Amino acid sequence: MDTFLTTVVAGVGAIAAFYLGGVREKQKRILARQGEEQRRLEEWRRGEQDRIEERKEREQQREEERKQRIIDRRAEALDDIRVQALYFANAFRTWTDKAANLEIPPKDEVEQAVGFSKGLADLIQQADEVSTRLAFLSGHYNAHSSILEEKSRNIVESFEKQGVERHIFLSGQLKATAASLQPYLVLVQTHQVVDVMDPKSHSDAISWLAGSGLGTFVSPRKYSSVNGLRNAHTNKEAILEEHRQEVLQAANVAKDWDIHVHLRALDAEFGKIEGSRS
Repeated sequence: MDTFLTTVVAGVGAIAAFYLGGVREKQKRILARQGEEQRRLEEWRRGEQDRIEERKEREQQREEERKQRIIDRRAEALDDIRVQALYFANAFRTWTDKAANLEIPPKDEVEQAVGFSKGLADLIQQADEVSTRLAFLSGHYNAHSSILEEKSRNIVESFEKQGVERHIFLSGQLKATAASLQPYLVLVQTHQVVDVMDPKSHSDAISWLAGSGLGTFVSPRKYSSVNGLRNAHTNKEAILEEHRQEVLQAANVAKDWDIHVHLRALDAEFGKIEGSRS
């Protein structure tokens, strides 16, 4: 009996051991498979993270390159505008200095009038050259304004506005003075026969003024009484001086502008942009 029980117990134990061994082996395989899947998952996650980081780096690099291209274009644009601003500033200063130093030639009254009117005509022509420089500046700015920062745009626009206002002021006064001088030119040339139908008979001074776009030719026939003009203005030098003072006052107002403040501001903006270039 005991032997039988022992045999039965031993058999049951063997079966249980076999069963438990199979369960543990299955669990091992399951755990191994799970471990492998976990490892592959971790590898995939690491690979995906690496790909994300690489993509971010590429995007960041492209963004940096884009920003650098903008900075380069901005620097080139501002440098171009600075050159045009300098050209205008030089032309404007030369013009206003010349206007502020306009003189009456120390000659007889006819030569004084002719010389003074020629000086006015030269200044009016120079005003057109300054206007052209201003137009160049405006054109270059309009071509580049979209790429500039707000501060740079404000500097250029302020500079351009001041230039336009002062140019209009002085050039307008020059033309007004030249036009108001025409009766005096007639007055000092009454001893000459000036035929309104024959432009060749007009003096050089009248031709210069007409050539500057100030109107038609002038002749004594356009005035009711040249003698009346002579009687009203016995001091011809004072008349020329009065016209000269008009020009000088306008020139001094126009040039009373620290133009270099704007130029230095442009230089500072350019330097800041240059400093950010790689």
